[in-house]
Order: sequence, then structure tokens, then C-alpha cells
Amino acid sequence: MIDLCLFDFDSTLIMTDDLWEIRYMGKDKANNHGPDPEYERELRRRVGDVERRLLFTQRDLFSIRERFPEMKFGLFTRAPAAYIWVVDNMAYPEFFWDTVICYESITNGLFKPHGYGISAAMEDVGLHDPSRVVMVGDEAADIRAAYNAGCYAVLDKRSWPNRPDPGRHVRALELVPDCVIGSAAELAEFLTNPPLCAPALEYHASDEWIDDERLYERRGRYETISYSFPQEDDRPIESYDIVCAGRHFSGYRSLDARRKWHTVTGEIHRHKDSTEFPLGWCSTVHGFVLRCFPGLAGEWRDPVTISAIPSRPGREPRLQHFVNQFHAWWNGMCWRRDALVPDNDLLVYDQGARSHSGERLSREERFSNVRDHLHVRDRQRVAGKDIILLDDVVTSGASLMHAKAKLEAAGAKSVHLLALAKNISDVLK
Repeated sequence: MIDLCLFDFDSTLIMTDDLWEIRYMGKDKANNHGPDPEYERELRRRVGDVERRLLFTQRDLFSIRERFPEMKFGLFTRAPAAYIWVVDNMAYPEFFWDTVICYESITNGLFKPHGYGISAAMEDVGLHDPSRVVMVGDEAADIRAAYNAGCYAVLDKRSWPNRPDPGRHVRALELVPDCVIGSAAELAEFLTNPPLCAPALEYHASDEWIDDERLYERRGRYETISYSFPQEDDRPIESYDIVCAGRHFSGYRSLDARRKWHTVTGEIHRHKDSTEFPLGWCSTVHGFVLRCFPGLAGEWRDPVTISAIPSRPGREPRLQHFVNQFHAWWNGMCWRRDALVPDNDLLVYDQGARSHSGERLSREERFSNVRDHLHVRDRQRVAGKDIILLDDVVTSGASLMHAKAKLEAAGAKSVHLLALAKNISDVLK
């Protein structure tokens, strides 16, 4: 399935945080005969014992190549050729790269997070289908480049500090990569069958889950992302965790190549006005329910209420249709049918509510719109309840966050937020 596996170099294959200064000194330090001798000597001295720096060992790379003998291997890095020449030969002296895209290879200025380098690597090895390519990196720029080029994105967190950088590291997780790994073995598992590592909704949208003998053991991957309210006056910024089960690639040109073959994005658009939804959506929500309440289907306890963000006035209540469909599906799957109770009347929008996407509201406008126009319909329906609240696509988080705040203020015992998909916006902005 994967024809080309590309690696970022620094902090993905090898730990080099202390080499940034000499890395950039490597510009214009290489020619057809190799790196400048003086530069090479100094760089080798600073690298020292290369074995202690390796995240992927040479043996790891050969092991993956043995397992996937037809797959090409490459580097895509912003580092200069002289630097790569030296450090790569120290770290992987016997491993052959089928393609190397480095600083000097990008002559048009389209460095990461632009995906031009990935496309150049594909052309170098004669490939044309980005859905058969994976980019392995350690930070947001790598994930953004992969999305822009239209290929799979794998995030390796092993080089991260104890306090991850918000822009480089936390942002990478918020982009919901195709897989998050912590070893060469986990990368090999992804390469064997990418859908098995995908976020839960995307796994259930693939053909894999239908014949998966480990379906209920696997449960799927759910990403918890922290969303914050806009700053108001001098009050502390509040944040809520929203669990995302998949991705929605928005309509920006920078995402055209990835959106083209992304199944869930297509499903969401095809079911924009539906009253019936894919069974994979039901299985995804089922996994989330049991994630929040592991023994719910069998234990005797107060039932859990499931609801969804209401539609604006005049719009088809499609999420409410989905809640009803899911409840019917639950009743067919679980022997204790009364454990989960649907209630589509917890929340309501008044007539003044605006459309977030249709009117292209800013982040601040979205939050004020929900704050002013979303209401709890009846406090008595909420008090003391454990509630699971659904939305289809989360962008700013305004709807789910304000809904949770209002439900808790009305006396809800707990409110668990699930977005079927996290909106991925312009990756070149």
C-alpha cells in the first residue's frame, strides 16, 4: 500500500537539538565532491558519539526495508546538503536512500510547511499517487507539509521535551496525524495497514473494520484536544477538552490533494442533509460511550443521556436524526437498552442564531453567537444527568464549549464532548 516512506531528519531520525548553529553553517559548504573538509571535521567533532543520538538505528531502517522490500525510502529536510552528507554518513553509513530532498533541492523557496519537497521526492522516484506515500516527522511543519502534498502524516514524539513547544509539538497533535508512533516497530505496524492506526471514525469508514476480528478490543483512536475561550477582560482563559474521532479537510487549496482521497470528508459532505448515516458513525460513537463509561452496557447504574448540538432555526435537525439512529443501533447491540437515553431537547438555538460557516464568522464572532443564542431548554431535564454531547465538525469549539458550560450551569452531573471530526484548516497560513 505504501510505495515511499519519507523521513524528516533532525529530531525524527536523530537527536540534534544542540547542532542547530552548525547545521545552518552548512549552507554552500558542499559541492559535487562532498562537504567542505573543514566543515566536516568540525561537524563530526560536535556530533561525537552518534549512537547515543539515534532515534531510528541503522538496524531499524534495514528491518523495515526487509519487511517492505518494494518500498522506497527518502529524506525530506530543510537542512543543507553538507550537513546531511556528514551526519547521515555517520549515523547510517550502509543505508541507501532512494531520494534526498534537502535545503538546496528547493530552488523556488517553497520549504516546509509547503509540500513541494514531498512532490519533488515522488517525482524523483517515479511516483504519482500521494495516497501511497507517508511522511514521518516530529513537528507541525512536517504534518502540514504532508497534508499539503496529499500524503499520510506520521508523528514521532520521542524527541519531544518534557514541556512540548505549543507551536511545533502541541500544534502537531492538534492537526490529528494519521498515526502517532513511539518506536520503529509502531511505524512498521502503520506501514502494514494504515487504516488500523487511523482515528476511530476514519478506521470505521475504511473497509478494514468490517472484517476486523479485534473490532471491539481495538475501540479506535480518539484524540483529546484542548480548546480555549477567547480572552475576555482580565479573567483567566478557560479551556475544555473536546474528543475528536476523525478529521474534516476544509476547502482551502492547500488541502486539495489530501481532501481528494479522504473518505470521511466526503462522507460528511454527502450526509449534510441526511436523515440516515453510515453505520461506522454509530460504531465510532459506541466506542466513545464505552470510553467514558466502560461498564455502561452491563452495569446497573443511572442511565447516560446522549444528545447533540441543535440545528439553527429553519435547518434540518440532522444530528438529532443521527442520535435517534445511534440509539436504535445501541438497542440492537447491547442487552441493557435503558443504559443510554436519547434526548434531543436539552438545548435550543433562538431565532437570532447565525450560521458559523455560511456567514464566515470569525472565532470571536462564533463564540459570542453561541453564548448569546444557545440556551438550555429545561433545567429539570438536565439536573443530575451524565450527558454525552455530539457535534459533527469542530472548528473553534464554540458550540460544544458553550453548550457544556450552559449544561453544567443548569446542574448536569457531567458533560462529555465528542466531535466526529476535527476541522483541518489552511495548512499554509
